[in-house]
Amino acid sequence: MNTLIDINALTAWDCISCDINHARIASPFTLADDGEVLCFSILYPNANSFLLSDDFQVAMHASNFGISLDKRKIEIINKTVGIEFAQMASDGEIIASGNISTLQESLFDAVKLAMSVSFRYDKWMPKFNTIRFKALVGKALKKSIDEHKILTEYSALGASGHIIKFPYAIRTNDSNILIETIAASDNKSVNWDGVYRSHGRFSDIKQIDNINKRLIIIEHSSNKAEFERASSFLADVASIRTLESTSNWAKALKVA
Repeated sequence: MNTLIDINALTAWDCISCDINHARIASPFTLADDGEVLCFSILYPNANSFLLSDDFQVAMHASNFGISLDKRKIEIINKTVGIEFAQMASDGEIIASGNISTLQESLFDAVKLAMSVSFRYDKWMPKFNTIRFKALVGKALKKSIDEHKILTEYSALGASGHIIKFPYAIRTNDSNILIETIAASDNKSVNWDGVYRSHGRFSDIKQIDNINKRLIIIEHSSNKAEFERASSFLADVASIRTLESTSNWAKALKVA
């Protein structure tokens, strides 16, 4: 079976990488408003069947916006009208399998599931969401730090070999300050998904980078004890600050 020809004939989408047993394809659709292209992987156990997955892309993308796809949300997504050939599994992976003749329908249903999640971002994002809090942090930094020293979407290599992007980094004379932001959850409680994600990202960096400094700016929680637990947990991988606790970021971060 010529995978490239079959995929193009079925979907007219782009093959990122294709061979006789596997295809990685890019759809013409993007997730939310940030332009990330929706992609799928397809395995061919034999000439007549396939296994399809989004490789948790949709679940991870939603998580970056502070959305946890719990059991209730997944049930809502799987009730999307017209879905027959794909589903969102209990762990958030979009999957499909079957006879090769149903590949096109399965792809289209997988897209419908992904878009069903994407269209619900406004409803499911924390009210004080990741994007808004990130913007507030950027605004606060620019009040006292020269804009040319503020790097956005800064990439750093982790010990795992993965490239990790941080919303901000501050350029100093001898190193950079890598900055992660964590917005609170809907009810102003600690966003533990964000806490665990940030801890993992900075742990990865910490293992191989002793030069750049690490900072987490976290939105203050209405639950003091919970906030202190989160701060204590994060303290072994980064310095912790809140927007409320710092008025002059250039002075606090010792940026000349």
